[in-house]
Amino acid sequence: MPHTEERNLELTPRNIGTRDRRPGRTIQFELSAITNRFTNNLLSIKSQFKLAEQLKNEGNMQYTEKIVTAISDEIAYMNNS
Repeated sequence: MPHTEERNLELTPRNIGTRDRRPGRTIQFELSAITNRFTNNLLSIKSQFKLAEQLKNEGNMQYTEKIVTAISDEIAYMNNS
């Protein structure tokens, strides 16, 4: 049996500034965890540069460019974290 009642599609004005503000959440990490992650990221980037250099020396510029782009993206992500 089909639904025959018409739906009300009118919009009501939005009340501005009526939400309760929630305080921001603070996340804390151990200093050693932060330093370990930073060190691991640097080691990863160094090894990627090493691979890119090796590929460049072998004349494989296509993969070299892809790796350098990935490294740049990773560094940008680290800067925004």
